[in-house]
Amino acid sequence: MKIVAYAICWNEEVMLPYYLRHYEKICDKIIIYDNMSTDRSQQIIKDHPLCELRTYDSGGQVRDDLYLKIKNHAWKECRGKGIDYVIVGDIDEFLFHKNVKGFLEENKKYSIFQPAGFEMASMKFPHTDGQIYSVCKRGLYHDNQCKKIVFSPDRVQEIAWFAGCHHNPKQKAEGPFWKYNKNNPAKSELKLLHFKYIDVAYVNKRHDAMAKRLSAQNKQKGWGFHYERGHQYVQETVSRIFRTSQKIIR
Repeated sequence: MKIVAYAICWNEEVMLPYYLRHYEKICDKIIIYDNMSTDRSQQIIKDHPLCELRTYDSGGQVRDDLYLKIKNHAWKECRGKGIDYVIVGDIDEFLFHKNVKGFLEENKKYSIFQPAGFEMASMKFPHTDGQIYSVCKRGLYHDNQCKKIVFSPDRVQEIAWFAGCHHNPKQKAEGPFWKYNKNNPAKSELKLLHFKYIDVAYVNKRHDAMAKRLSAQNKQKGWGFHYERGHQYVQETVSRIFRTSQKIIR
């Protein structure tokens, strides 16, 4: 089975090592579109043997229109090339199963998978040479995070994500569709772990940087509005997620 991952990156030197350690066990190739990072992100990508670095320039702005164009179309280059599945996500999103590749092999009749989505919970950023979810095992289920990020490039015609990539209503596919059990998402065989709101200081730093880069179009359309909500919002969000989370990685 051959799997290719696509991801968007901007100044992710802290999260990138975790992302790469996770997906190098699953994927034959990892293609990362970097938005002119100013930290060590590009060097980290270049140094990884499975990675291909592709850059795109948004003029120093957060522009979801460019982001969506990449996510909605880049994967189409895998059609007809013997690629069984593509995984299209962000650097802080981890498709989780104890054996992702084996699970997909056993369920290859499915064209698209919708894992159970979780906002992962931690009051301090996990630091380990292993997997981030070996330290941060708690999460809060959120249906908005149940993104269909893994699918067959040959059996899916269009994905057509909206901003944030939480919904893709124009999705067209041949073959059956795998979906998690909504009655008990914590026991889903396939999960999507989103490490966005872990550690108040880490999130504040990232939100402050993103808020300064929001384009006029993003502001007009309300894309990325959460970046401008301030430090109190971050504190309350991180605390709420941690307080109401449960152990989902065992």
